[in-house]
Amino acid sequence: MNKFPLVAIAMLLNACGGGGSGDSFNSSFNGEVTVNGQKYQCPSQKTYDACSNSSNRDCSGCSTDSSNTDNSVITAACTATSSSIYQITQNGCTINLSTGKQTGVCVAGSLRLLSGTGFTKAQVSAQGVSFVSGVRINGVTLSCAA
Repeated sequence: MNKFPLVAIAMLLNACGGGGSGDSFNSSFNGEVTVNGQKYQCPSQKTYDACSNSSNRDCSGCSTDSSNTDNSVITAACTATSSSIYQITQNGCTINLSTGKQTGVCVAGSLRLLSGTGFTKAQVSAQGVSFVSGVRINGVTLSCAA
């Protein structure tokens, strides 16, 4: 019995994205989603589906082409300095809390938060609830990055 063809097929499947762990990634996939006028480039079907889902939208796995951070939708995840402390940046970031997803931006040292995702820096800066010294939500501290 010749095992070479079986080995060759298995190698080709893995090289082309087939087979493997079931977490399939199509290296040729590139989906585009437009949300509130912002275009997202999604590298996989999974990120495309998450960004396309209007009831629970998550575009954090997709990228934008815009260089204007005020009008770009915030997709970066907030940085955790410990399991319960997160740093919010001036360009903004998103965090998934037990109470739901939040989008935050630091403006002149003041933290501004809006519930949900899909917002621009300009939207969060203008409409977000302001916290001068940060805020603690269900045991998680959010503050402006130094």
